[in-house]
Amino acid sequence: MTSIILSDACALFMLWVFTQAGWHKVAKANEYYYSNLVSQYFGLHQAINDGLKKDQQISWIQRLVKLIGVFELCLAFALVIPATRNVAATLIIVVLLGYVGMMAYQLYQGKLDMDCGCGGAASQ
Repeated sequence: MTSIILSDACALFMLWVFTQAGWHKVAKANEYYYSNLVSQYFGLHQAINDGLKKDQQISWIQRLVKLIGVFELCLAFALVIPATRNVAATLIIVVLLGYVGMMAYQLYQGKLDMDCGCGGAASQ
């Protein structure tokens, strides 16, 4: 009985975490912040800055950020459906390991001042 309650509690917590993360990435107000952050993680920071200086937007980065946000939202809600909980939990672990891997790679490259994006634009 305790493991079922713990499992439900963990699922609700991850629902909250991934709903917040996904919503922040999809929100128009955070579009520049996450586009800039993703470009830094993939080594495209200068390209996006040059594009913004020329009043051009790198739309594929923005679409990638929106796609990641929608994916996080889908995973969050898949957690609360018992039939999809195991698959969603597995994918959440993969996503979190991917994020950890990207942050670890930035640290390995000596980029100690990189933002993880965890707190959104307000965390700067």
